[in-house]
Amino acid sequence: MNNQKENGSPESNEEAPQQKKGRVGRPRWSPPELDMVERMAGRGLTQRQIALALGICLDTLIKYKKENSEFFDSIQRGKAQGLYQVSNALFAEAVQGSVTAQMFYLKCRDRENWNDKPHELKEMNDEIR
Repeated sequence: MNNQKENGSPESNEEAPQQKKGRVGRPRWSPPELDMVERMAGRGLTQRQIALALGICLDTLIKYKKENSEFFDSIQRGKAQGLYQVSNALFAEAVQGSVTAQMFYLKCRDRENWNDKPHELKEMNDEIR
């Protein structure tokens, strides 16, 4: 009896071994330009938002920050620069007479004297009497 399939190849109970196709899974992530990461952090994006923009999960971003000090520093530098720019703009508005900017600045910088929370004002009034 001839054990051949219709296509002419011999029948076998075992399947032919598959060829090795290389590495399986996601390709290795290569970090973006550090100045791009710094700009994103400077514009106030959270780490989760930065990870999403880079196409990675938050865990990968955190892992890479731990492994790569330049990447970590670019995020820190971006945050500091963003805070610097916004606080300078707020201060400039306050100095130029913007009452809203003045109130915000004073509430943030001198909470003891510029607090609008009634329970804390009541405590301050009780101390005065």
